[in-house]
Amino acid sequence: MPGAFVNQASMTIVSSGTTAFALSVAVSNFNTFANAGIGGGDIVSYGAIDPGTINSEAGWGVYTSTGSSTGGPSLTRNPLSSTNGNNLVSFSSSATQVFVDVSAADAVQLSLMAHANLGGI
Repeated sequence: MPGAFVNQASMTIVSSGTTAFALSVAVSNFNTFANAGIGGGDIVSYGAIDPGTINSEAGWGVYTSTGSSTGGPSLTRNPLSSTNGNNLVSFSSSATQVFVDVSAADAVQLSLMAHANLGGI
């Protein structure tokens, strides 16, 4: 289950294909993942969309602060749903935006954890 939930984090990519996202810069008026408080090794629920093709993907990945093909931050990809039959989407545009996106599965897991931690209400 993802452990990093933050607000206002959205970045563009410099990678293409179905490899891990090589993250580039923050989308205008948003934070980078690091500036929003995500640390290296954090598991993140993400969404990604290419505004030019409307291809999209949602899933979870592990954030690294360095180590992508460009030396910058990266995010691995494990899709839960996508416009490619719930498989990895081959993104090719630097306009692709990757953002933190809490899924319904995350909300259910958090609810179950809260229920267990509070002794079952």
